[in-house]
Amino acid sequence: MVSLTRSSYLELFCQQQWHRISATLDETALVLTIDQTCSENGDDSDTAISAPDKLVNEKRTVRILKSDNSGLGISIKGGRENKMPILISKIFKGMAADATRQLYVGDAILSVNGESLREATHDEAVRVLKRAGKIVDLEVKYIREVMPYFCKRNVLQEIVWDDDALTSRSTLKSRARSDIKIILLKMCYLIRGSLAHPDPEQRLIEIGSPSRRNFITLRCSNAQEASAWFLSINSCMESLMTQANAEVNLMLGGVPEVKLMGWLCEKTQNSDGTEQWSPIFAAVSQHDLLFYDHCPPSKADWANPYGSCPLIATRLVHTTSRSNPVISGLTDIISFTTRTGTKQGVETHIFRLQTHRDLASWVKTIVHTTYEACTLIREISCRQFVKKYFVILHCDDGITLLSASSNALDGGGGTSAASQPPVLWKQPYETIRSTGDDGQRFFWIDFGGELGEQELDLLGSPKPLVFILHSFLSAKVYRCGLYA
Repeated sequence: MVSLTRSSYLELFCQQQWHRISATLDETALVLTIDQTCSENGDDSDTAISAPDKLVNEKRTVRILKSDNSGLGISIKGGRENKMPILISKIFKGMAADATRQLYVGDAILSVNGESLREATHDEAVRVLKRAGKIVDLEVKYIREVMPYFCKRNVLQEIVWDDDALTSRSTLKSRARSDIKIILLKMCYLIRGSLAHPDPEQRLIEIGSPSRRNFITLRCSNAQEASAWFLSINSCMESLMTQANAEVNLMLGGVPEVKLMGWLCEKTQNSDGTEQWSPIFAAVSQHDLLFYDHCPPSKADWANPYGSCPLIATRLVHTTSRSNPVISGLTDIISFTTRTGTKQGVETHIFRLQTHRDLASWVKTIVHTTYEACTLIREISCRQFVKKYFVILHCDDGITLLSASSNALDGGGGTSAASQPPVLWKQPYETIRSTGDDGQRFFWIDFGGELGEQELDLLGSPKPLVFILHSFLSAKVYRCGLYA
């Protein structure tokens, strides 16, 4: 069983470099905390660790012996203009200050060779340190409270995250400390690897916010740890997404009813011909597969997907299998492909998922909801005016060709109650031997027997009719129990 709680040190990519942080996962959030052992540049050498408790706020004098043509080996921050003491912010490994083993990041420099720096500006302190000579006596005092300052400014303060209306507040939100950052996981997306950075060692995890405006990249110590973290975070997100799905249906009042929702990555093509994976938020409703460029927070947003595919005109044509040989970057991608018949031809989408469990859930939901949609819709008509006929596909009764005389049709394209158009032919699905089309306007269907092959001029793309026919056939086979 995957643990829903986890804690360890990870690395966070921020300001073009990796920073060591402490990460803790609970049921609703990932809490990032300043690693108290880190310095400004993430150095975790012995000289960068916190000073022993006995040294806190105790004045000490440390003598540094400089070698020829080298400096002290420290960086400083603060100064009178910043309303701060002069603080050691970094100790360079292998240099003079490091050699003393008595200085710590967070030490306030009170004086240099007896010259006070208590009221010094940053520039004044730099000048005093530069002219101090080869033997430098520093009077210092360790101030633990300033330790978060060095990491917080460069890391956690730079992280911007959503405050989504659908996202529940974590109980950890009350921890209003400045050295932590809480990443609420509800409605977020998760990627094993990274869309922003190469990951040859498979150590990266990427978390994106519901709006898609923000994301963080985390690096683990090895691929095994990355997998463990991914599975734990993914389990939390699955639980939170299930809750969110129920909340969305309550908000929408069942119009439409959302059967399944979540994040997918769609394969897209750039203007230069290169391909990339882009996160999209997708949902399976009663009749459609809906696409959004972010997680829709309101009823109005749900009503405006950037794209949709009617389920009865959509089929799954390819899914990856657990049994496929795994080739990194090629066959390790878990995906499924959809094709939809439209008036413009066939519309193809390739979607990537993170786990085989996700794949099974999406495939099962799309297929079964398509069958349900066929049962609900039951009948589709396709009018054709040049040849004066129209075609009806019925999920149970098969395919019918009717005369399309104007006085036999109502304004909506169906038959009027007063005058039923004559039936030219009607065939159950069981008599279909084969079908075909030219991709432009003609559709052929062979029933065998006396009726034989029929050619229909649809005056446009035959693909919607072809795909709907396939869905009705599949739904009938499913209802008859004739499936593997």
